[in-house]
Amino acid sequence: MELLSLNDGILTFIQSASSHFLTLAVTILPVFLFMRILLTVTLRLVGTAQTEAFARLCGRSRVLTYGLLPVVGWLLLRAPGALALGFVLPEKSKPGFEDALTTLAHPLSTAFPGVVTPELVAWLSITAGLRIHGLPVTQLALRYLLTAVLISLIRGMVTEWIFLRITSRGKR
Repeated sequence: MELLSLNDGILTFIQSASSHFLTLAVTILPVFLFMRILLTVTLRLVGTAQTEAFARLCGRSRVLTYGLLPVVGWLLLRAPGALALGFVLPEKSKPGFEDALTTLAHPLSTAFPGVVTPELVAWLSITAGLRIHGLPVTQLALRYLLTAVLISLIRGMVTEWIFLRITSRGKR
């Protein structure tokens, strides 16, 4: 009898996991693909030369690649589009850019709630606790945001360094 209830629990878990996976596949995946297509079309309309010049400009400056570009990506393109933005960068900068993006997701939600909406739940919980104790929320949000941009810049550069070391080993 216990074996049957265990089997029933496993099947219920698998059904709920598959339902969640299908929901994600139906909602997020099409948005990501559409944003990638829209970004590709926009960049093609702008022109290959201008797109490559922009990528070279961002690839030359680590501050732009890992500090400013992720912020702009999250603010302008939101969750699915910001992840697709890295394909205009040089190959060596892509892993660091993705690392910088993930570092900034939660902190940007403190000042801009629409960036990554699920992250807003954590920030609202923190602000509720701060308000109960009469502490200022805005100062913490700004410090949190500036610290996150600095950390994303550092993490992006470290990730690029690790990526270049690993790829150089493979070429030997």
